[in-house]
Amino acid sequence: MLGLLGLVAVLLALVLLALANLDARPMKGWIRDAARAQGVALDFERGRVTLGGLRLRGLRIASPPADARRAPHLVTVGAIEGQWSLWSQRLDSLVIRDVAITVVRSADGTTSLDRWLAGLPQKEEPPPEPLSQLLSSLVPPGLEAHARVQGVTFTVLDDAAAPPRTLALTTPGLAADLRDGVLTATLGPEPLRLTVDSAAPQGTAARELVLGLRGLAKLDAQGNGSLALGLTLERQTLTAALPPLRQVLTLAAALQARPAEHLTSLQVTELSLLDGAATLTAKLGLREVPASANAAATLAPELDDATLRLDLPALARAAPLDLGPLVVEGEPLLVRVRKARLTPAPRGELEVTGKLTRLVWRELAGERLGLTLTAGPDAADGDVLRAKLELPIGSLRAPGLQLTEATVSAEAERRGLRALLAPSPPSPPSPPAEASPPSPPAEASPASPPRRSLGRRSLAAGGPVPAAGARPAPRARDPHAHRPAHRRPRQRGGHAAQRALAGR
Repeated sequence: MLGLLGLVAVLLALVLLALANLDARPMKGWIRDAARAQGVALDFERGRVTLGGLRLRGLRIASPPADARRAPHLVTVGAIEGQWSLWSQRLDSLVIRDVAITVVRSADGTTSLDRWLAGLPQKEEPPPEPLSQLLSSLVPPGLEAHARVQGVTFTVLDDAAAPPRTLALTTPGLAADLRDGVLTATLGPEPLRLTVDSAAPQGTAARELVLGLRGLAKLDAQGNGSLALGLTLERQTLTAALPPLRQVLTLAAALQARPAEHLTSLQVTELSLLDGAATLTAKLGLREVPASANAAATLAPELDDATLRLDLPALARAAPLDLGPLVVEGEPLLVRVRKARLTPAPRGELEVTGKLTRLVWRELAGERLGLTLTAGPDAADGDVLRAKLELPIGSLRAPGLQLTEATVSAEAERRGLRALLAPSPPSPPSPPAEASPPSPPAEASPASPPRRSLGRRSLAAGGPVPAAGARPAPRARDPHAHRPAHRRPRQRGGHAAQRALAGR
């Protein structure tokens, strides 16, 4: 017994010693061979795993051979450091630093990432998990963890552009914390930086776009969560035609999973773009449609209520100067959508209203312009879908066109809405074909002579039977017999079938 315990202790010590020296032979060779078997050319400089932590440095994944000269490595990671407590199910810290992803875009539009993914072994994908249940599975119970990712850079070597260019995107840091059944992710405070460096002309400085990005997301074990995101423009030298702009995007939304209803709902309480030029509030959901005999499981979007407000004067001020002089004065354009569904047929209620007191763009000029559009099921007859459009025009001038105090209107309707929404009955299964019983094989008598086909010839009644293998004598023709002027050849079904089969 003591000898067995001593052997186990020695083996455990060897395993711990090997894990603590992953960069030494033969451990490093085994790891590289195991990764190569999965289609990944992996290498690293230093590696160490202990009972309480992990440390890797200089991790590299090689690019496909076709792109190795342009970019030797697809992914490089400066360092991965982690500390954990096995007995308390706690990941004290996991830090990933200096991540660089380099993708080569060839002249035909394909990328090195496409070629790398194509070289991985194909595996059978498991059936997708319902979305309402997937969200709750992202928060494992009884686990505490803290992780950070710092210094991530995406570089695209775009050889398909003329001239070739290099795009580099540096993202802000990401921190994730799991505690008390709630997963919290924080983005920022570093800026989001995009750099565009063109190969020609010579002496051209690299252009850049710098955005301030802040984000906060939360998700609990029941699949309920929230999201807040803000994006501001700090500076940009990509184009001089972009007008001054500060707030690019503001988003606030709430997520709720309802596994019993096979539904995941999303409520957008605030979505603002371009300094408030466009705002949106919406309540929508994704309903899980189970798989059937003729279709796979899908997600059916449902839009219960949405209101879009477009401040056309503000959008005109944010438009690029290359579009030319643009003057818009008037009220915001309001778009309201209710009870919108796409399956089994598109339906819902739509209302669009807006007024412009003045519009000037190049050679187009208009005053007192309006828009009213309504579409949806008829209130009195639910089987009819009606749409109505009205465009009141005070004055409108354009090359070859001049309107004054006019109204453009149109109406349309479609009947049979209930038939479109009615579920199609399942097709009855076709009955299985009954197989005919096989005919018993004919037993040939050894004493009987072999038969010979006589083709289209027949024997005269009472005539002599020719011997086996002999050709029958021709039938005597009566000179006094009546002979028709036109005689159609007689067709035999068996020979016609043989000729058809021979022609296939």
